[in-house]
Amino acid sequence: MLIALIVAGVIILWFVLTYNSLVALRNRVRNAWHQIDVQLKRR
Repeated sequence: MLIALIVAGVIILWFVLTYNSLVALRNRVRNAWHQIDVQLKRR
């Protein structure tokens, strides 16, 4: 039973960390596109 709880905890932790990484990458991409928009509007 204890091993199952540990495995479940590790899997949940992995999903949370992966999700947070993907959200951070999405935010970086959005920020980069906004910076491109700003540069294009300056022209």
